[in-house]
Parts: sequence; structure tokens; C-alpha cells
Amino acid sequence: MKSSITAIFCFLFIIHPSFSQSVNRCAADAFLINRMVEKLHVQPRPLDTAFSAQFFDRFFREADEDRFIFTSADMARVQPYRYNLVDEVKKQQHGFLTLVTGIYERRIKQMDSILQQLQQQPFSFSIDEKLTVEEDTSYALNLAQQKQKLSKLVKRIMLDYILDHSDMVPAMPAIRQKKIADSLEPVARKKTIALLKRGLHRIIQSAIGIEASLGNLYCGAFAESFDPHTNYLPKTEKENFESAIGQKSMRFG
Repeated sequence: MKSSITAIFCFLFIIHPSFSQSVNRCAADAFLINRMVEKLHVQPRPLDTAFSAQFFDRFFREADEDRFIFTSADMARVQPYRYNLVDEVKKQQHGFLTLVTGIYERRIKQMDSILQQLQQQPFSFSIDEKLTVEEDTSYALNLAQQKQKLSKLVKRIMLDYILDHSDMVPAMPAIRQKKIADSLEPVARKKTIALLKRGLHRIIQSAIGIEASLGNLYCGAFAESFDPHTNYLPKTEKENFESAIGQKSMRFG
């Protein structure tokens, strides 16, 4: 019986001279990943439209899993790349990455501005509205809807904080629940906004930059689209991996 191996562990160590990484470098890295997979993988997947769509979708799941960043208009702008993104890799082009990086930077700063606005206005927990654990995962249609999605996220986190830091229970009279929620609202709002803004600032102020961060996601999504065991390691992760291996005995048992 003929057997075949459908996956290999292919750690792609891409070494850069510095932390600065341009879209040109990312395009070259993706091209190199493809060449290495073609050479080392037992059964490499063909770079067809199905692969391209999976690569495209995987990238956006990593870049914006909860769909708070990109809008539906943004996705319409990048949609033409969905079925031919592999052509960018084959030709070492970076039109997609250049477009996405520009959009991403603007949206991240926009989200930071929205959070700043939300920080100034107290939240009411007595109005009749529905908040669920799994909120709408569609892309926002416009700025107003993006603000609404972020507002619901903030409110949900605030409610978790209030429940964790009080003796509020559902059986309590509504007036008592409101009093507790109102008393903790300022602290919950301040802590929640600060938490979310720290996350955004880590992206904005990243040591390697937004461009390189998205480039790493791009190369990672491309590698993993071949199979779960084909991975891309940026320089810093490569160094951490080698350091960890160097500190461990290679003996088994």
C-alpha cells in the first residue's frame, strides 16, 4: 500500500539585519516560504484560488478576529485580492500589504479616539438593551456602528468588573442593583478603557512597527495555509526558540 505524508514540520527562520521590516521584505519572505515548501514539503498544496481564499481569510482572522478594526467598506477595498493573493506571493509584490497596512493604521488610531470619547461619558446600566457574550461579528458599516460595537464591548467588560467587585445578585431589587452599578461605574469605566487603550498602544508603539507586525501575520498565514505544521518564525521568535532549545538537554527519558 502506498502511503504518503501530508504534513511536515517546516520551521522557516527568516533572518533580518534589524527589527525594521518593509513590505518589500515581507513580500520576499513570503516568496521564500513558497520556495522552501515546494522543496521540502512532501505534498505541497497548489497555489490556486482555493488556497488564496484560505490564505486571505486566515490573515484577517489573525489581524481582526472579532472584527472591531476593519469596516465593511475596508473589506470591499481588499476583496479583489481574495482569490489571487497567491499571485502577490509568486511575483513578490506588496500591493495587498501596502493597502491593508494603511487601512489598519488609520482604524487603530480611530479606535483609540473612540475609546477616548467613551471614557468621557458615564455608562447607564438601567436602560433596556441586550448584551450577549457573543456579539455581532459582522464588520461595522460606518464609524457610528464601529463606535456602537466598541461601546458594547466596553460595557460588557465593565459589567464583568462590577459583578466581580460587588455582592450584586440577580435576585436583588432593581433599585439596589442600580445603586451598586452606579457606584462602581466610574472605576469600571476607567479600568476598562485603560485596558483596551493599552492593547491599542502596544500595537501603535510596537518596537518593530505596525508594518512589520502585519507582515509577520501575512507570512504566518501563508505558511499555515499549507498545513498546521508549516510555520513562519520571525527573527525574534527564532532567537527565543533557539535560546529555549539551547537550554534543554536533547536526551529523551
